[in-house]
Amino acid sequence: MKLKRIAACLLGAIMLISLPGCSGSPSGKNASDADAPVSGSASADDIEKTEKNEETVLEEPENFGMVTEKNPIVQTAYGPVMGKTEDGVANFRAIPYGGNVDGEQRFLRAENPQPWTEPLDCTYLRARAVQSVGRSGHGNLFQEYVGDYFAGGRIGELTLNDQYDDENCLNLNVVTPGLDSKKRPVVVYVHGGGYTQGSNAITAGAYNLSREEDVVIVGVNHRLSFGYLYLGAFDEKYADSGMVSMLDVVKALEWVRDNIENFGGDPGNVTIMGESGGGGKMQALLLMEEARGLFHKAVIMSAVGSDGWRTPEEASDDAKAVLDILGVGTDELYRLADFTTEELWTAMQESGAEFSPVIDGKNLKGNLYESDENARKLLAETAAGVPVMVTTARDEMKWLSGNGNRDLFDITWETLPDMLKESYGGNTQKIIETYKSVYPDYSASDIYFRISTDTVFGNKAARLADLLSESTGAPVYRYIYCHECQIEGGIFGAYHTADLPLFFRMVMYEEDEMVSRQLAASIAEFMRTGDPSTEKNPWPEYTSEKRQIVFVDDQYETAENPEKTILELWESLGVVI
Repeated sequence: MKLKRIAACLLGAIMLISLPGCSGSPSGKNASDADAPVSGSASADDIEKTEKNEETVLEEPENFGMVTEKNPIVQTAYGPVMGKTEDGVANFRAIPYGGNVDGEQRFLRAENPQPWTEPLDCTYLRARAVQSVGRSGHGNLFQEYVGDYFAGGRIGELTLNDQYDDENCLNLNVVTPGLDSKKRPVVVYVHGGGYTQGSNAITAGAYNLSREEDVVIVGVNHRLSFGYLYLGAFDEKYADSGMVSMLDVVKALEWVRDNIENFGGDPGNVTIMGESGGGGKMQALLLMEEARGLFHKAVIMSAVGSDGWRTPEEASDDAKAVLDILGVGTDELYRLADFTTEELWTAMQESGAEFSPVIDGKNLKGNLYESDENARKLLAETAAGVPVMVTTARDEMKWLSGNGNRDLFDITWETLPDMLKESYGGNTQKIIETYKSVYPDYSASDIYFRISTDTVFGNKAARLADLLSESTGAPVYRYIYCHECQIEGGIFGAYHTADLPLFFRMVMYEEDEMVSRQLAASIAEFMRTGDPSTEKNPWPEYTSEKRQIVFVDDQYETAENPEKTILELWESLGVVI
């Protein structure tokens, strides 16, 4: 087993002592540095012995898989579906929950799917939304750099490469350990990729989570860019067009309410979950009156902020740019039905338009970055009583920006100021000195990634958690994921999305097994009870006064208000977080 450096996982001015096996040190070091024992710490031999001992105490996980039929058939409101079973867990792929949304149905609310009578073969993945990664072929995340990791090393076996792009993509996956009346907790996963990419494919491989935690998993495909083209300012018929993507997700939640009991799930205990862009979609669902009552808990992981949502005026300008390229007047929107998917997609890309939720005053009445007062009011009205977990990763930006620009790992103290001056001007040195005081063991490159991680993800997570704890009357919980991924010797650290496959129990590296089991157990317990505390890992509630955060690794650590110094820094500079 690869030896990992023992160090502190630092946040704010508090040092958390990582136990043997913890990957809490900042990554970005070379492999020899990462392997070297820290002065005054246990020897490498001691570490190796401890890790081996940890391995030996890992017992076989429980197996709740109860399905015996090779190809079980389940009745839905629209017709029967046939799945396939692996070790007691039934997997149904690409079940339709909405009708076609091309042609004359473009940019409109989805209708119900056409009913069918014979069992629909739901043993393979079908369409995902139209997106850039698939225009030159049927590519997806699982054919990209981290594909093996996200599939737990089982890409070919799970056939997760099989999805293709199509406008008619309103389908969902269901993974269940029992087709009985037990009423298990349900998690509905809405994928990330901003608002323009991604798919539900990862849920199709989440057998282990379902089997070990006795939960039902649903993964939703929905319209992406096409689902945010706002035409409502030009024709009332299209009043919903800037939010039909999110209304697709609402329709999927309605399908879960009406059908999941037939798959062994409890429609009265539904947790919504999204990571990255999916986390932004979770924020939208919390604010949508039409989604109220369709879910009971929420997990918001490494979310993009709602400050990227658009006003009707901004969204109308974006739509007008697309119409101009197509040669369509604002009084002849009926012509949009006649264009091919490729023609529409090309025009949308050439326009330079943004695609994200629209605060249309009907389906979405505000965001979480207008003012604290307005945000609290919105949340109190639409998310009252909903427990929420808000999560981030320690090194969010190391893969997001570092994978495409390896020079960022070679930043020095001499070059760091120039890297930041364009964004922070005269405040650059103050920012650098504050971060150096909080993270004394970090390199200049680590500081750069830490600053970008905080400004894109961490600060917003703190503000969101504060708003939720002050508004909904329900518990809020936070974690920061600190476990170093083994890709390229750990150069990307605990990067953006690294915790997602481990929650789904899709484990590629032996070193990740401990943290994967514990993370899955914690979030599954939250799904069951609204509290992620387990017997091994008690979990304090987050409040805006104490700001208690759990640092997730092989061993959990908890700190009170560890972000204080950093948050005060940005507030003192007038940076809205």
